[in-house]
Amino acid sequence: MKTMANLPIPAIKALHKIGQDVRDARRRRCIPIELMAERARLSRTTIGKIEKGDPTTSMGGYASVLFVLGMMDRLSNLVDAY
Repeated sequence: MKTMANLPIPAIKALHKIGQDVRDARRRRCIPIELMAERARLSRTTIGKIEKGDPTTSMGGYASVLFVLGMMDRLSNLVDAY
């Protein structure tokens, strides 16, 4: 994957962790991928990419998934300039 090769290693690791955390949160809530995709208005493929930490997935996709999981506060606190 060419995009992955252009990212710094810490960024790759962070994306993988976010993906694992999203997958774990979805599973703890017993939400099947199909239902997550429907609620987030994304394809099952995109949910899979998010859960793998794919860097080509849009920030909007991550935002939709976090909204479904009730974790929007995590996104809004991601880069707090103060």
